[in-house]
Amino acid sequence: MNNTTQRTPLRGIAIGLGLSLALGGLAGCSQDSPGTDASPSASPVASQEASTRASATASAATPDPSAASTDPSAASTDPSAGESARPSSKPSPVATTPVPAPSAASTAPAATAKAPVALDRPVELAPKVDVRITGVKAITAEAKLPGDVSGPAVQFDVVVDNQSDAPVSTANAVVNVLGSDKSPAVMVFSPPSDPLEASVAAGAKATGTYVFRLPAAKRNPVTIEVSVDPALPVANFTGAVK
Repeated sequence: MNNTTQRTPLRGIAIGLGLSLALGGLAGCSQDSPGTDASPSASPVASQEASTRASATASAATPDPSAASTDPSAASTDPSAGESARPSSKPSPVATTPVPAPSAASTAPAATAKAPVALDRPVELAPKVDVRITGVKAITAEAKLPGDVSGPAVQFDVVVDNQSDAPVSTANAVVNVLGSDKSPAVMVFSPPSDPLEASVAAGAKATGTYVFRLPAAKRNPVTIEVSVDPALPVANFTGAVK
């Protein structure tokens, strides 16, 4: 009897505690469950984050106009470059140089040299045309013109005898003197030097006086070369000058 009496109050207490716990759990569940009161506090933050993410996505998706634009100078092509690369339909002009008409001297064969003769002998250059050396002597040249030098020299005359029917040009006449060692002598233009004129008329003679500086040691023998005209042979005279 005593045990039964004691268990009855304890059982009642346990039942009461169970009911209290059950009711507390229902109240907690009602507070934790999503309701219309919890959504307003969470929606402003969520909408702000969503807006930020949307703006970032749109910015990333939109291309940068400055990056997409290209340099107009780099993209454009030079019209002149395209035209120069394109083959021209017009032929290029060919430069021409006027060719002068051939002269008698240019068409003539190269002058040949005649065999050397003595200083007092004539040389025939063409039919009825000959040349000779006269008046050979040793002198002391006196420089009276710029470029001339005074000193021991030789003087002689060149005589062109033209007995043909046409004039003979002496405009390009050339006279040279070589010493005994074949070294060239230097011409003196101061008087009495008086070279040939431009031409020798038909049936006439022409004389030119020439002076060349040459020391006495080189005068035995001397060689005198006379080219009256490039179209005629070169006359050679050799001998001692005392």
